[in-house]
Amino acid sequence: MNDLPLLRVRNLRKGFLSKSGIFKRRRITVYAVDGIDLDIYKGKTYALVGESGCGKSTLARLIMRLVEPTDGSISYRGKNLLSVSAKEMSAIRKSMQIIFQNPYASLDPRMSVREALAEPLKAHGLWNEDEESEKELLHLLGLVGLDEEALDRYPHQFSGGQRQRICIARALALRPEFLICDEPLSALDLSIQAQILNLLMELQERFGFTYLFITHDLSVVRHIADRVFVMLLGKIVEAGGAEEIFDSPHHPYTHLLLSAVPVLDPRARGRSCLLPVGEIPSPLEIPPGCRFQTRCPFVKDLCKVEEPLLDGNVHAVACHFPLNQKRRTASKRNE
Repeated sequence: MNDLPLLRVRNLRKGFLSKSGIFKRRRITVYAVDGIDLDIYKGKTYALVGESGCGKSTLARLIMRLVEPTDGSISYRGKNLLSVSAKEMSAIRKSMQIIFQNPYASLDPRMSVREALAEPLKAHGLWNEDEESEKELLHLLGLVGLDEEALDRYPHQFSGGQRQRICIARALALRPEFLICDEPLSALDLSIQAQILNLLMELQERFGFTYLFITHDLSVVRHIADRVFVMLLGKIVEAGGAEEIFDSPHHPYTHLLLSAVPVLDPRARGRSCLLPVGEIPSPLEIPPGCRFQTRCPFVKDLCKVEEPLLDGNVHAVACHFPLNQKRRTASKRNE
């Protein structure tokens, strides 16, 4: 890895005002993202995983400054993104692009593929009404496996997988180096998911992209990610290499997520499965202490009063009693 990260996030927070109580008179601040630290290095694939509603997509929009944070800092190539003007941020976005979850919703149904691909080029003054611009559009379509006939068609005339390919081509139009993939597979059929995933991996190998891959489907993460961040109710509770996270999860929440992944190999179906003991707490009333305490089978008194901090460098975990310590204790007892 390079010494300096491509993207550095420190203590990033985003609060939304909400009303609660019987008559909705009590105003409270709900933090969808609550003190996130991330370091992302060039040329790597990072996966951000967690349950629906844990704040993954909000974090992606904060990084792109599509949503303004409440607190914290975001630096890209050493430049503080929260201190730049709208014009400077527009120039920086040429290097940072996002692929959204629903390809049909992110494409204007009134715009042809030609217009959709030309739009970012026009917005940044890179479009000329000449043959070179037309060749660039054909080149973008070729990169994602679509032919020339697609240019004059509209989004409703394509399948879900083809629409996602168009969205990927549009994201590539400005030749970015950092791509946020916000659950780009969840709206697609299983067979199409594999095709889009292979396409993203081929593009990374060819152009050296850096990916932040957001998903709640852990079945694909192990094969594409170099490092994994596990998110729970607005916080990172575990971070480590993909192999380490899958082979030896330290946080009970991570173990729970892995236990929910279907296993096709009959020989592996007898693996241990961690069952939650309670309900998911409401984001409006997050309990004190550990945010996983209401579902954790290993909860102790300390977990209910003191919030654990993310501790560790290579493999970090926010847990007072991580699973790796339990394994070491059990091993010593067996000896």
